[in-house]
Amino acid sequence: MSSRKLSPTDEKNIVEEITKNHISQTELAQRYGLKQATISYAFQRVMGETLSEFREHQTKEEVPETELIKRFIDGVLGKGQYKLLSAVAEETEMPLGNVARVLMAYRKAKKKMRRG
Repeated sequence: MSSRKLSPTDEKNIVEEITKNHISQTELAQRYGLKQATISYAFQRVMGETLSEFREHQTKEEVPETELIKRFIDGVLGKGQYKLLSAVAEETEMPLGNVARVLMAYRKAKKKMRRG
């Protein structure tokens, strides 16, 4: 990972990704090919507070429930899975959480079967 300097535009984009799109510091570091510390430093330079201070101020009310569910599904089951699982939930008329649990159980069982 590089510790190169970020342009002001890159710094602005990083802050926007974190504050509006709720992209993780780890994902941004990978995307930009940087250390996580560089992402933190850029955030602090633009916002005037550390990333952890910013996260302390956030409340669940600031992030819609569907966004929390989407972030959980994409984080646990893989990016882009939210849209697919939403379609399955609608088709089966099952709650989205139940569809996610079934898929997670399926993946776990599949791994066990491969091992022996």
